[in-house]
Amino acid sequence: NRLIGVAGSPSGLSPGQRKVLTVGVELVSNAPVFFLDEPTSGLDSRAALIVMREVKKVANLGRTVITTVHQPSKEIFNLFDDMLLLQRGGYQVYFGPCGVNGKTFVDYLQKIPNAHALPDGMNPASWMLDVLGGTDSSNAGEKSALKKSKSIAAGSLQPAMTMKRSGSGGALNGLLLVERFKASQEGAAGTRLVKELCAKGEKSEMFAFASPYARSFLTQLRCLIQRASLAHNRDVAYNLGRIGILFVLYLLFGFVYFDLDASNETGVQAMVGVIFMTSIFAGIIFMNSVMPVRVRERAVAYRERTSFMYDAVPYSLSHAICEVPWVLLVTFVTVTPLYFMVGLVPTFEHYIFHVLMVFTVSMAFMSLGQLIACLCATIQTAQAGASAFIPICFLFGGLYLPYPQIPVYWKWAYFIDPVAYAIQGVTAPQFEHRGCTGAYPDGDCPTIQAFRGTYFETVDTLAYVEEKYDVQLSQKWYMLIYVAIFVLCMQTLHIIAFKFKKVVAR
Repeated sequence: NRLIGVAGSPSGLSPGQRKVLTVGVELVSNAPVFFLDEPTSGLDSRAALIVMREVKKVANLGRTVITTVHQPSKEIFNLFDDMLLLQRGGYQVYFGPCGVNGKTFVDYLQKIPNAHALPDGMNPASWMLDVLGGTDSSNAGEKSALKKSKSIAAGSLQPAMTMKRSGSGGALNGLLLVERFKASQEGAAGTRLVKELCAKGEKSEMFAFASPYARSFLTQLRCLIQRASLAHNRDVAYNLGRIGILFVLYLLFGFVYFDLDASNETGVQAMVGVIFMTSIFAGIIFMNSVMPVRVRERAVAYRERTSFMYDAVPYSLSHAICEVPWVLLVTFVTVTPLYFMVGLVPTFEHYIFHVLMVFTVSMAFMSLGQLIACLCATIQTAQAGASAFIPICFLFGGLYLPYPQIPVYWKWAYFIDPVAYAIQGVTAPQFEHRGCTGAYPDGDCPTIQAFRGTYFETVDTLAYVEEKYDVQLSQKWYMLIYVAIFVLCMQTLHIIAFKFKKVVAR
């Protein structure tokens, strides 16, 4: 029940535990053959031995395990059943069983001319490198150099086995090593085994699958939602950070604009500003917080996709779906105290609509953050791109520059800005006629003194807001639908970007 974490983080798994986990992940696929490329690299001797013992357990279960290991310890070397030894240049020196404590392999290598015997207690893996390189790293010194194994070839082969000379010895000729192995009993046994296996497979049909994935789309989606939800629930800093920042920020807004008086033009403009800022800040926090998480998990997702564990579509959808309950929870927890502290319309219908609009706007910005994280190579680039998008949303959102005042060649930006639709949806309902007979001058609904440049005019509050900010109370549900459409568009682009845009080199 621990998070894997980032490599090197104190709260995550150690390098050895990460290696064991990698082996376990491959076991889940139930593959008959496992290929492990240097599973002990970067580990100390103890961690490397633990990992290889786990790999040995897998092999004892009847699985075929093929692994590359560079300079293993004596304990690790003795765990192997068979070995393929290559000389520099890719020449095959030996392929066959290692024997108990490597005895079969050692006996073969000691028969090569110019190969000194294995000193007592020395690691066979280090000794074979000495033999192939013409060096002696043992403590036996000249004594081990004088102990030569019996040669099965003529003495005339001994000079030809040397490819080059150095101060400590001569590296053995790779071509002659290959010829020697083919002519040996070990080489003949390996050739017979290959021929037998090839003969068995000549008449077998090549297997094929209807899909590169082992499970259906719905199964992938269900499993990925469960995994993503579990990861989100365990990421305490991510969730509490969003709740804490927004809760403190909205409390600050609530105290500053406590019981705001909207009976005059200044109060109405302040009320619209509060509604604007509090509706958008939640989305900005969600966008900035989701990008590091998305970038952090991206490398693992690319590797698992390459292994055809799942497709990009269910993976992207799972991350969007598992965010829905958290965004809804954070919206209710943070918006509720602000809503009543400022003095917005205290009816259930208006409250639920306001929360629903803030939730939809937050999902829109969060979807945009996921899209940017899939397009940018680093988190710094993603944050820079998001920072450039935020002021554009504010500029064309309809508060600082209402739609009637936007230049005609920039009006298109207003219609693609989700903030504009959000403001149109949540602003007018807060000035809706309630408990009055009608609009001014025929009714007694709230009015304000609006300044017209050289004089003041008594106008209906709702009519003033609709005229100044180009909003319509009757269009509030359409505005909510437009923002929801923006969410779907951003999620579609998010899925496409993750499926076709690969920003991780490896």
